[in-house]
Amino acid sequence: ARLGGDEYVVLVHDLDREGIPTIANKLLAALDKPFHWQNQSIDLGASLGVSLYPSQCRDASELLRCADIAMYVAKRAGKGYAVYAPDQAHTNRHDLSLKSELRAAIQADQLCLYYQPQVDHHSQRVIGVEALVRWNHPQRGFLAPDQFIPLAEDAGLIGPLTHWVLRTALTQRVALQRQGYVLTMAINLSARNLHDMELPASIATLLAESGVAPQDLILEITESAVMANPSDGLAILTELDRMGVTLSIDDFGTGYSSLAYLKGLPVDELKIDKSFVMDMVDNENDAVIVRSTIDLAHNLGLKVTAEGVETLDAWHILGMLGCDCSQGYFMGRPMPAEKLEAWLRESAWSNVRAVALPAP
Repeated sequence: ARLGGDEYVVLVHDLDREGIPTIANKLLAALDKPFHWQNQSIDLGASLGVSLYPSQCRDASELLRCADIAMYVAKRAGKGYAVYAPDQAHTNRHDLSLKSELRAAIQADQLCLYYQPQVDHHSQRVIGVEALVRWNHPQRGFLAPDQFIPLAEDAGLIGPLTHWVLRTALTQRVALQRQGYVLTMAINLSARNLHDMELPASIATLLAESGVAPQDLILEITESAVMANPSDGLAILTELDRMGVTLSIDDFGTGYSSLAYLKGLPVDELKIDKSFVMDMVDNENDAVIVRSTIDLAHNLGLKVTAEGVETLDAWHILGMLGCDCSQGYFMGRPMPAEKLEAWLRESAWSNVRAVALPAP
């Protein structure tokens, strides 16, 4: 039975702990088979949580709650299954506490954005930045996105969080332009954002309020995010493309896209995942993947940005392969707004020295 969204429940009678692997692996194998949609073959995966009655749970409500806790344990470990254990409840209480605190953090401006430069290979000048959200937690210190974005998705907070990131990043983009720096601003979207049919209208409002041109906003979406909700996702991306927003497939090469499906997406850019870029200097297979991706993207009329560029050798190889743009520690680490402004003034990668513009 479907519980809602992308969650389903299977009730199995007369199941003991020894029989769990057989049943779980059969379910996962069935869900691992590709299905066909609009003449495309789409690969899926699932995370499975298992709980037992009456040895672990007293009633149906507790049985579902414990299975849900185990499912998120499996999700954090990647695809597969997990059997409920009492110590997982402590983790769940920790997550519930963070979810509640995150809701307050969005309202109290405890979040902040770090910006990582993106450098053009042809001009060897910075042409944009990617905005990366951090949570300055009053007790736990700075939390990276992977520590709270999944919680935001589970708690239904991804919409308010995305709105905060967009509004803050666009405000910073305007501040940089007033100093004479005309840069694109890249922002990541979650898979859950592609369920929100109001997202394009919300972005249009923020663009109008800030005065930022749509093409200067780059929205990054992973392959898996698009495939998690292909029909709504495609409709949302099509509307954003109609608005003139630049769309980028993030972490390309790690997801589900077939070449035929990629051709049908209204995207402008591919970002090569850092797992290929970081090892390509010494790993011939990774170098072949990077070269093939660049050639593929250019043949489809797409720009290519490489992530994870940490050495001069990697920068040079990407340039020789025709990569358009790169980001990584070699050019600049993610930094808060005030350090970004100093970096733009002082870095050899910076634009031609800016001429400050008067505020409108």
